[in-house]
Amino acid sequence: MSRLPEINLSGTPVQIGEQHGEAMAYQIADAIDYYSTLLTKPLHALGESLQPVMKVLTDYPEIESQLRGIAAAANQDYVSIVALNARSELINNLNIGECTSLVDLQNGLYAQNWDWSKRIAPLMSVHSVAPINGPSYLTFTEPGIPTKLFINQEGLAAQLNILKCNQRLQSLPIHLVLHKLATFRQLGQADNWLMNDLQGGCASHVLLSDGKQAFSYEFDALSIARRNVTDGPFIHTNHYLDGLSPDQDFPTSYERYDYADTALKNGEMNIDVLTREDTNSPMRPYVQSEAPNFGEVGTVATISYGFDTPHLKIRTNDATPKWQTYSL
Repeated sequence: MSRLPEINLSGTPVQIGEQHGEAMAYQIADAIDYYSTLLTKPLHALGESLQPVMKVLTDYPEIESQLRGIAAAANQDYVSIVALNARSELINNLNIGECTSLVDLQNGLYAQNWDWSKRIAPLMSVHSVAPINGPSYLTFTEPGIPTKLFINQEGLAAQLNILKCNQRLQSLPIHLVLHKLATFRQLGQADNWLMNDLQGGCASHVLLSDGKQAFSYEFDALSIARRNVTDGPFIHTNHYLDGLSPDQDFPTSYERYDYADTALKNGEMNIDVLTREDTNSPMRPYVQSEAPNFGEVGTVATISYGFDTPHLKIRTNDATPKWQTYSL
């Protein structure tokens, strides 16, 4: 494979959803099948569990209409599409290794590893999205999920690390939080929405930046901890750093954090930290997960963000060359 699949989407939320659903219908069906197996229950049967989420979605009609557009064009049940977007919350109790984020704006570093299922990796794609209202943006995402890791035309970008939480989450799922964040033109607007308007947490870490400033947000089910990391360097893996739920973490989180921290102390903080394959390196080969039905887990991609001319550089193991650049 030379490049990831690229899809151009534009128009109203419904139109963008329909274009997404039509272009990715096969991949969406495949993802639904995988997560249904993982959860040992068809996604379309999760309506009762997802009632709090669907109630929250009524407060975000543009997001809701886009998800319904995806469902209709992909010939899938709306509940299944909501479930795909809430997959991080639905499988929050699984013990699987996850992602590593780095930021050092002084040295032009804003990058992360995306660790996930080998089974889902071939279904991932890059979307160039031009909404009728709001900034255009580029996102590296999964089928049926409108937005994941992104940078928009104004240079606002987001990274993601999943965190654990024992409480049932009843807010907007983190992937839809990212979708909302992509609509803001300024970091201050996104920060204000997160701190003042978002109701409830979503057991995740989001790293937001516009290339000049960077902010870290940790969420548990009830609280948000915000940290200004503009002066960096800053590292985040899959355990809480700011005291919200200190006993919660995912496998290898501390090892990956310590590895990157050692590189920082040795003056080696650069993109190579994410792509090394040493012991405890954030770059992890696929290994069999301990979670039932999950399959193999490892680093599916490394993503580096460019702010001057907004773009994503994505490194996957099966690309030639390994680094490929995607622009709006």
